[in-house]
Amino acid sequence: LVLFFGLLGLMALLLSYGDNGFLYPLFYKIAPGWNYFRGQERTAYLVTLALSVLSGIGLAAFTEMPLARRRLLGLAFCGAAIGMVYGVGLLYQLNGATAISEWRYLAIAFMTLLLASFFGLLVWLPGWGHGRSFALLVLALVNLFWTNMGTNISDFGPARKTILAPEMEALATALAAQSDASDLPGRVYNEFRLYEDY
Repeated sequence: LVLFFGLLGLMALLLSYGDNGFLYPLFYKIAPGWNYFRGQERTAYLVTLALSVLSGIGLAAFTEMPLARRRLLGLAFCGAAIGMVYGVGLLYQLNGATAISEWRYLAIAFMTLLLASFFGLLVWLPGWGHGRSFALLVLALVNLFWTNMGTNISDFGPARKTILAPEMEALATALAAQSDASDLPGRVYNEFRLYEDY
């Protein structure tokens, strides 16, 4: 079961890269009917399914794991979290390659390290009961809310975020009026500019 969902998640992840990976073009040319499947991003749902099942299997195995191994995995997780926070801060934040301020990054880093430390503490303590599983669930929910709360309480709705700037509307109007020999409007590079394919 672990092998099946692990391979399913890996294959779906590689397919979700689309033309940026090697597996999607191979499937597009060889797999029957795959050339009708143009939404390779949807395979990310399979990645989510596989990771959800694997995390459930992992948690079930985690509760039965010997304390020494559990502590080792907890320390490895905390070390990885500290390393990632430090690495992103050093390689990206200090170089100005992120879209957030230093104080916002410090808040994110602090919350990440705090949640990782609580997880490490839950794993480090001996024994495992229903209270510890519930605390782990609460920790996961706090993590989800902390990560995505800015999206949920955003100032504007999705319709407001897709309003075109005046220059974009002028370009769209000009392109609609322009036509080539086939009576179709011309094409422009429109990534992050226009919301339709011209």
